[in-house]
Amino acid sequence: MSYGNKRKKDRSKSPPFVMIFKEMLASEAWGALTNASRVAYLHLKGKSINSDQTEIFLSYKEMERIMEKRTFSRSLKELQEIGFIEKTQMGGLFRRRNIFRLSEAWKEYRRPSGKNATISGGKNATVNEIIAKNR
Repeated sequence: MSYGNKRKKDRSKSPPFVMIFKEMLASEAWGALTNASRVAYLHLKGKSINSDQTEIFLSYKEMERIMEKRTFSRSLKELQEIGFIEKTQMGGLFRRRNIFRLSEAWKEYRRPSGKNATISGGKNATVNEIIAKNR
């Protein structure tokens, strides 16, 4: 019996983790996110198996232990507006789930300028509307 090989294999396997690139951490888009949105993004990304996955499910029920439903809802909206995720299926009726996919649109995000510019830009304003208003 050789125990050396078994130990070597055990050490080479790393535990599951969520990888965030330094480019994303240094971006304006990441800086514009609220902390709740960052947490929601990490949990969404943690649900993906690989980078090519187009369907990610993360329910309000799963996130209840981490944040309030309203906070999670606002976080999802902010992640969509800034370009980190896209909703591919709307959930709700007939027991359908919200389905998301990770997006690279955040790379194009530019923080709105001006003294009255905020991240959310007021009620129901999208990032594109805020940018257009401040040009």
